[in-house]
Amino acid sequence: MKNQCLFIVLFLYLGTLASVNAQTTLSFTSRGDIASVIGFSVRGNPFVSDDTKKIGARASFGFEAAHVVSQNQSVIAGIEYAISGFDYRKDLIFGSDIDPITGQPISSSYSKGAYRYDFIALPLGYRWTKPNEKWKFYGQVSLIPMAYLRTIKSNRFSESGTIYDRITESERNFDFQDFHLVGSAAIGMERTIFKSWVIGLQPTFRVHVNSITSTEFKERPWTAGLQLNIGRQLAGQ
Repeated sequence: MKNQCLFIVLFLYLGTLASVNAQTTLSFTSRGDIASVIGFSVRGNPFVSDDTKKIGARASFGFEAAHVVSQNQSVIAGIEYAISGFDYRKDLIFGSDIDPITGQPISSSYSKGAYRYDFIALPLGYRWTKPNEKWKFYGQVSLIPMAYLRTIKSNRFSESGTIYDRITESERNFDFQDFHLVGSAAIGMERTIFKSWVIGLQPTFRVHVNSITSTEFKERPWTAGLQLNIGRQLAGQ
């Protein structure tokens, strides 16, 4: 219910921007990022050898409205569906797997798979633009409230040489905060094509202002990537 309310409020806001008597550009956005991994809670377990990479990936897509407030300044509002995740492998070593003479492992079990986290993001930002004959270059800062939706876990494991089938689960991670805040800085360039259509590229860096988790292990992940914008300028009537 909370997420449905977020959708309704933001779409009403975007509709308001598009209807005012000034130029607004409404764009479809798509972004790919590298990102620090989040939510991996087995660190420090003496029975687990953590071979998990510390860099994962994040992708997002959504809509964004850029509303001109002066000749070279705009306010930004949007909505994104963001997907973050990483692959992992755990080598599990138990007492029966250790040679009593040498103390070395003689066999082990493992578990490997992937975690995926889904979020809704509501970017709110301010943009400074330097116009050019063909291209517009800009800098942008944003604050982005995010809502955590769910965790999807894919898992395959081996025990004593037997490989078990992959299991996929959809669940909520109750160690995650329901809402958190992200800060963003970006530079970009865009060009008008076909009179009223706009295409642009935007390198972006984001970092979580508050911890994404509610446990004693605080996590403030970061992302860095490239965003593609395709939009249309809507002139006020």
